[in-house]
Amino acid sequence: MDPNSIFNKVKKEVKLYVFRSLPLNADSRTKRNAECFKEQHVTVCTWEKDAKLISTEEHVIFPCSKSGSKFSRAIKYVLFLLWVPYVVFIRVKKDDVVIFMDLETILIGGLVAKIKRVKVVFDIVDPFAQTKRSIKPIAKLFDHVERGWADLADVVMVPHLSRVDYYQEVIGRSFKTDHLLVVENVPDYSNCEESPKKNDLGSCFSIGYFGTLDRDTRGLERLISLGVKFPKQLKLIIAGQGALSGELEVLAEQNDNIHFSGGFDATTLPLLYKNVDFTWAYYCPKITLHKYAAPNKYYEHLFFQTPLITSSIIPQSPIIRSINSGFFIDLEHDSDEKIMSQLLGYVEGSRMKNTELFEFWHAHYEGYYTNCKARFKDKLVK
Repeated sequence: MDPNSIFNKVKKEVKLYVFRSLPLNADSRTKRNAECFKEQHVTVCTWEKDAKLISTEEHVIFPCSKSGSKFSRAIKYVLFLLWVPYVVFIRVKKDDVVIFMDLETILIGGLVAKIKRVKVVFDIVDPFAQTKRSIKPIAKLFDHVERGWADLADVVMVPHLSRVDYYQEVIGRSFKTDHLLVVENVPDYSNCEESPKKNDLGSCFSIGYFGTLDRDTRGLERLISLGVKFPKQLKLIIAGQGALSGELEVLAEQNDNIHFSGGFDATTLPLLYKNVDFTWAYYCPKITLHKYAAPNKYYEHLFFQTPLITSSIIPQSPIIRSINSGFFIDLEHDSDEKIMSQLLGYVEGSRMKNTELFEFWHAHYEGYYTNCKARFKDKLVK
C-alpha cells in the first residue's frame, strides 16, 4: 500500500488531531507534531493557563484554566480526562489520525478513538509515573497502563530509543517495537539564520541556561554559586520560568556578571544563544527520568555551537564524548574549583572547533522532519 494512501484516499476528509495537557506554547514538541505530520488540516487540543482564550477550528482549548486551589485543580484535571474523549467523540471521524501526547490524553480518549476506528498515535513524551510525584506509591501501575497503551496504539512515538529500555528496567516488560517511531526533540530552525561562531574565546566565558528554573534538579544553585565566586571569569546568561525566578531577579541586580531575562520562546531563543560560549545542561543522577533524558539542550548546543556542560548519565553522553562537544560534571563530588578547572582545561586542551558542531548538526539533523514525515506515513499503513 502506498504510504500516502491513508491521506490521499479521502484527502479532503482526513484530519489530524493533537491532544496535549499543557499549554500550546509550553512544549515545542506539540507544535512540531502539528506542523510536521499534518497533511490537509490539523487541530491542536490543549489545556491553557489563560481562561480568556477562545477556541478556534485550529486550536481547541479545554474550557478551564490551569489555576486555582489544589482542590480545584484536581477537579479540573478529572474534567480534562473526560473532556479529551468528549472531543474525540464529537469531532474526530473514522480514518482521522489522533496524536495523544502522554498518558492522560490517551487514557480514556484512546478508547473512544479505537471504537470510532481512528488511527491512534501515542507520543510518550515522558513516562507518566516520572512526572507525577503524588502517584509514587502506585507508580508502577501507571507504567503498566502506559506500556499497555504503547502496544495498543497504531504508532508509538518516543523522543529517544532509551525510553524503550525504561519499561523493561522499571517493570520488567517493554512494548513491541514494530510500530515504534523515534522522533527526537530536534528543534526546527528552518527559519533561523545559520552563522558559525568564532572560536576566539578570551579569559571570560559565558554559560547559558535556558529552561525550567527548578530547584535541586538542574544544578542551577551550583551554576549560580560559580557565577558569584568567579565573577571575572564567568558570565551567566539565564532565561526561563520556575521556582528560582525571584531569586535570580535579585542576583541579577546584585551581580554584574549574572543576567536574567525571564521567560523566552522559540523566536527569542536564537538571540539568547548568540552571547553564549557554553550550554549548562545538568541532569540529576537521583532522578530516574534523567537517565532517559531527551534534552532539547543537546540539539541546541550542536546548532548554536555552544559546548555542553552536562552529566554523564544522559543517553547522549557517548556521542558527546566521541565528538568532544562538551564535558561532564558530578555536582555531588566536584567542588566549584574543580568545575572551573574542567572548564579551563576544556578550553585550553580541546581541539574541537565550534564549526565542527555546526557540521555535525548538518550531517545528522538537516531536513530531519522531512524524513520523520515519511516514516510517520509508512508506520500508519503497516
